[in-house]
Formats: sequence, C-alpha cells, structure tokens
Amino acid sequence: MRLPRVEEALAECRRHVAATDDVGASVRSLLAQAVLVLIYAEFNRTIREQLMRRCAGIPDDEVRCFVANCVDSVFRSLGIGALAGLLGRFDDTARREFQKRVDRDTNEMYDSLIRSRNIVAHGDGPAPTLEEVEEYYERAHVVLDHFRYALFAREASENRTPKEAG
Repeated sequence: MRLPRVEEALAECRRHVAATDDVGASVRSLLAQAVLVLIYAEFNRTIREQLMRRCAGIPDDEVRCFVANCVDSVFRSLGIGALAGLLGRFDDTARREFQKRVDRDTNEMYDSLIRSRNIVAHGDGPAPTLEEVEEYYERAHVVLDHFRYALFAREASENRTPKEAG
C-alpha cells in the first residue's frame, strides 16, 4: 500500500538533493531522518485506520466506540510480531494468513525500517541514508497490504456470492 504523504516527501527530497549541488551530509541525514519518522507515523496511522474500518460495521454505536477507545491499549507496536498478534485478537486464521504473506526479505526490510526509526527517535546510533530509507519503504510498504488482506479476508469471503467464490 503506497502512502501519498510518504511518496510526496520522498519525491521532494529527491528533487531537492538533485537540484542542490551543495547538499551536505548533515542535511541529507536530516532529510533521511525526517522521512523515516514520517514513514513510521504513516504506517501507524494506516494500521489504525484499517482497524477502525474493520470495526465500522458493528451496528451498536456504544460497542464501536468501546472498540475505538481500546485500539490504543492493544496497538502499541508496529513490529511484525505485534501486528500478527493484533490480527490474532480478531482470529487466528487472520494471524496465520498475515504471517504466511510476509516473506523473509519483506520482514527484514520492514524490521530495518522500524529499527532505524527507533535509532533515530532515541539517538542510539547512526541514522540510515536517504537512499536506505527509500529502499526500506519500497520493500516494506507491502506489509500494510498483507495486514489489510488478513484483516478483511474472512469478511470478504463471507460477503461473496456463490458465483464469486467459484
């Protein structure tokens, strides 16, 4: 799932770096850090949106409100294991479907993205380059697609007509 704010930020950074001959290493590093934080925030927002969309069909307004208030309590981490665990709260089939779809390379890139964001946020080491951040995003954003698919797969299969299912 491509994220428009991230796509625009990466394009703007590429344009700036290409148009400016004297972009120093420190400016490039700051750009990379800013985009990394933006990617993390957009992943977080997108996961929350998907959770709320999944619960939007609950007919009882009070139960839907309760669920919305509980999302913050149960959704604390963007790690692959945490996302799988979150899906498992809906249904173990959803958890297994998500884990099946996230291959090892995607998992590694996604983990690199999350780990790099934590390094930047806590000042625990060297920040990745802008090129590395862009590669993390390019190879990790599909995790959002896999999460959405697993979250809605059962609902989608239950809503198909027999002709669609065959």
